[in-house]
Amino acid sequence: ADSTARFNLITAYLRQFNVAAFVVQHYRLAVRIADSLPLQTLSQRTVDVTPVTVREAGELPPGAERSGWLFVDWGGGEGSAPYLAVAQEMAQRRGKPLRVLHPGEAYPAVELMGQAELVIGGGGYNLYHETALTGAPAIFVPGRRMYDDQVGRTAGAAQVRTPEALRALLAA
Repeated sequence: ADSTARFNLITAYLRQFNVAAFVVQHYRLAVRIADSLPLQTLSQRTVDVTPVTVREAGELPPGAERSGWLFVDWGGGEGSAPYLAVAQEMAQRRGKPLRVLHPGEAYPAVELMGQAELVIGGGGYNLYHETALTGAPAIFVPGRRMYDDQVGRTAGAAQVRTPEALRALLAA
């Protein structure tokens, strides 16, 4: 429901300010990376493209044995600290090594995702599509963003909204 409401809000904005006419008048082509939205119908000069990742599947090193958990920290200001505490507690309880990637520490981190038996992180564009590219199992904590529908993007994946829900999922 949140994704549909957000999509309707964005569509209303685009129609209210006649963005399609602006695109037609000023651009030969506009590209929309619409990984969690319905196909666009506002402008003939706008095309939707498939997800864009830093690496293509063929550029990744051969698959290594997956071991340990990878926590991709989305920053203290976003409320990741309680989720990190839960991941550390549960990794220790389950005897899993836990690597924490802090913001800006390793980019791109797609190679690390392919080595992890579980990735835990926000629902951002890069993290979501890079875990999909590598086939890494993941648990997402989607954030609320104005123009980034993390909830919609991760709707078909394992997602949690509270540290307690993460604890329950990791215990299962």
